Amino acid sequence: MANSVPSEKKPRIQEIKGEHSQTSEASAFDDAVIQSALEEIDNCQSQIDNLNEKSSEEILQVEMRYNELRKPHYTKRSEIIAKISNFWITTVRYF
Repeated sequence: MANSVPSEKKPRIQEIKGEHSQTSEASAFDDAVIQSALEEIDNCQSQIDNLNEKSSEEILQVEMRYNELRKPHYTKRSEIIAKISNFWITTVRYF
């Protein structure tokens, strides 16, 4: 009598085994999809990094160019400042 299992219990156990099998298959599919998505994200990030590096190089070139264009103005300003004795004391007094 202890060995006898009611017939209504057997299908339920088979359902659970079937669900587990489907869950494992779905999980493997999900893992593959996730792995593929992560690889795509990594590829996109590499492209972004390359663009950032290129833009940094170009920005540096533009900054260097404009620093050269500013030099004559800085020199002229320094010459004008040199004409005013005690420049900072004089300047602060007027503002």
